[in-house]
Amino acid sequence: MRIIYIFSFMLAFCALLYELLIARVVSLWAVNNGIWYAMAVGIFIGGMGVGAWLSNRWGKEDQIWQKLLSVECWLSIVGGFSVLGIYSVALVSLFWEVQGHVIAAKMLFFGGAFITASAVGICAGMELPLLLAMADKTAGGSSHKRVAKVLLMDYAGALAAGLIFALWIIPVMSVMSAVILVGILNAAVAGGVAYYYGGVSDRMKAGLLLLGLSIFLVLSPWLDEYFIAKYYFSFQDEVSFGSFFKPKDYPGRVERIRSAYQQIDLVTADDIGPEARGLSAAYIQPVVDDNKGLEGTVLFLNNDFQFAVSFERIYHEAFVHIPMSVLEVLPGRVLILGGGDGLLLREVLKYPEVREVVLVDIDPKVIDMFRNKKSLAQLNDHAFQDPRVRVIVADAYQYARRSSEMFDMVFCDFPNPDDYDLAKLYSREFYVFVRSRLKENGLLVIDAPGLESVEQGREAERTIGKVLGSTLYASGFKAIRPFFSRLEENNPTALKALGEDASMLRGYLEGLRSGFIMACVNQCSFTAKPLQVQGLRVMNDERVRLGLNEGDSLMGLIEGSSVNSIVRPLFPLK
Repeated sequence: MRIIYIFSFMLAFCALLYELLIARVVSLWAVNNGIWYAMAVGIFIGGMGVGAWLSNRWGKEDQIWQKLLSVECWLSIVGGFSVLGIYSVALVSLFWEVQGHVIAAKMLFFGGAFITASAVGICAGMELPLLLAMADKTAGGSSHKRVAKVLLMDYAGALAAGLIFALWIIPVMSVMSAVILVGILNAAVAGGVAYYYGGVSDRMKAGLLLLGLSIFLVLSPWLDEYFIAKYYFSFQDEVSFGSFFKPKDYPGRVERIRSAYQQIDLVTADDIGPEARGLSAAYIQPVVDDNKGLEGTVLFLNNDFQFAVSFERIYHEAFVHIPMSVLEVLPGRVLILGGGDGLLLREVLKYPEVREVVLVDIDPKVIDMFRNKKSLAQLNDHAFQDPRVRVIVADAYQYARRSSEMFDMVFCDFPNPDDYDLAKLYSREFYVFVRSRLKENGLLVIDAPGLESVEQGREAERTIGKVLGSTLYASGFKAIRPFFSRLEENNPTALKALGEDASMLRGYLEGLRSGFIMACVNQCSFTAKPLQVQGLRVMNDERVRLGLNEGDSLMGLIEGSSVNSIVRPLFPLK
């Protein structure tokens, strides 16, 4: 009986890891969308139910161990190769998307991913009924006690898998390598079943499976590199089947860093091209000590775009200096929630009136990268070394909720609310806590992803403005105003860089536009005053005016049904 309890622990351990790994790879490829994570988990569990139903409906009833051996062999193959299968389908769907078949590409990816999750779930669902049947045949005594012990070990295995996934796999391993290791564990269980109950041929079958999966594990780093390169650089390939899927040495590289919270990708192209370089020079004042080694670098968190080094100053200078320009008195104490890259911090520190900046970010690995890695620290002008800066590694939501510190100004710099966990950082509850951290005349400034313009009338942007404006108003903010990182179109240097093509320039500038919102605790004026700060590379009085001239407020969009709350989340937008 003891071996059956061990099998129960191991198989539950493997089953939950398959479930979590498949859900993670689906959500990462879908850009960290919690909906797809939940759907993958649901389909996997549904497959387990089907597997449990099927377990006694195939093979002979007295061949229990033979059926378990077959299930373990199949599960080690289907599960161990599941991520490779999902990545392969994703690459084919990317090829279809490049060809213009967007809807078909999405159907292919999610269909293939969910079929894989269902197949692995069916195999995993067969295991527990077979183990219970084996326990019933193996020992005497109370059937109830045997079932209880098998279930105890099953739940203990699931608990161990959850802890291992959170504490070791996410921050250390690639999904590909992890799922192959789980497949190897399943093959080892198959070997154990063959050793205790089977013959020589059964043991050889399990041994061959172990050998094959071990070879695949050795090859997994190369496979990871292939799929990562294709994900970020396949737009450079010819739109032909042979060229698109062929392994290549792309003119660029990806540095992947894993933390307990996210997957951090620094994607660097060898050359950003003359058009992008000319556009950057036209709008961003160059300096001698610019870090040219990072010119083509882009940061992604969980495959979600964060910023491009060549143009990030347009975003970060607008984020800080436009709201600073409307203040009657510059802030003495500033709180930055998020922004672990230090780029927003760099801009805030340009004001000598700022006596202290508290930066709160959940991921110590991001902070460490941008504080200690030479090239990245140069990017933020070594902002973390400034004596006015105090860094707190903590969840921004919990800090705002529990802290008693008061500030003149608060900046929220978070990733897009693509899942329900991030949506809490755009919720009424969170903004109530943030408001309690602001002094009487304090100003809150938030990134408003997707709010590129209010006046253009695009429904998605108006919906984002409505949700964020309604949520801030419900949180107690009396005046709410959008602003934007807008650049002038009548720029002769930019037009020259783009061959005097005004429509191309307009398209580039639209892509560089970002939306933000500032909100006052009390009624206040959002009238800009002349900038009086040193070291600006992008912002000037004209660009401040451009950033403020699209709509006076979001007050006209506010409605009670559009409030984003933890108990009624509206993000991700449907």
